[in-house]
Order: sequence, then C-alpha cells, then structure tokens
Amino acid sequence: MEDDESISVHVPSFARGLNLLLIDDTASSLLYLSLLLEQYTFKVTAIEEVSMAKSIICNHEGYFRLVMVKLNMLGKDVFSFLDFFHEKDIPVVFISSGGLEDVIWKALAKGLCYFFEEPILFEDLKYLWKHAYHSKHRSTKEAQYANKAAGENEETKIDNDDQAKREKSVEL
Repeated sequence: MEDDESISVHVPSFARGLNLLLIDDTASSLLYLSLLLEQYTFKVTAIEEVSMAKSIICNHEGYFRLVMVKLNMLGKDVFSFLDFFHEKDIPVVFISSGGLEDVIWKALAKGLCYFFEEPILFEDLKYLWKHAYHSKHRSTKEAQYANKAAGENEETKIDNDDQAKREKSVEL
C-alpha cells in the first residue's frame, strides 16, 4: 500500500483519527474496508447489521463523524436511514455493487454525500475525510477549527462574521 508520508499528504493532521461507522453484511468486505480505512487513520467501528447502527449512534452521540453503509442492506428504508443520520448531522456514504443508480441519484438529491461502487480500492478512499467536514450543519467551533487548519485566520473570520451581523441589523 502507501507509506505514512504519502498518507499524510492526503489526510491533514486535523482530520486524522476521525470516527467512522462502517456497516456491511459481508464479513470479508467489512474486514477489507476496515483495514483500508484504518490505513487512512480512520477509527473504524464495523458492524454487520443496519438495525444496530441507530442504537450505536444514539448511545454515542457526537462520536461518529461519518457513516459508510452497503446500499443493498437498507432495502426500502434507504431514505428513512438517510433522514435519521441527517437529523444527527452525520454525513452518509453509500457503497453499491451496481444496479441501483436510480436510488443513488435520489439519495444524492436528498443529501447523501457520496457513494462508492465496489470494488473499493485503497486509492478511492484518499479524500474520504473531506466528507466529514463538508456537512451542511457542522458546529461553529468545528467550522472555525477547519478554517484555521486550512490556513485561514480565525480572528479575521470571526470579525467578518460580526461585521456581517452588524450590517444586517443596520438594514433591519
């Protein structure tokens, strides 16, 4: 695979160690993907049952930053699954073995952040960490940290936000 130096080029220090919930009903796929994700510094919790996912998320509120799930496991509950994780502000990535393009397009329209077509290769996961930071509703503190890590001056960002609020209140 790749060495630590090349991985660090793709995964910035602030994104290392993100907690990811991986759901796949095939033990060999679960093991394979877990190993690949761990090489990109994800802390992976791997489960084989979709029914466990909601209780794990509820029992570990705020712990997981990203969920990856095998699409065919969801059956008719695709959109209720997506809605649950959107309410928890956790981005979802689908894994598909093909043939469900219409469901994937509808899911993308409803807020699915990405999907992978199997087989998933090591190189495919290079920028997966970005999906945890592109969530629409991330907290202000996380947004400020991400901006700072990206080289933006945190104080300037706050000052700009304050200025925008003042201008808006003057307009009212």
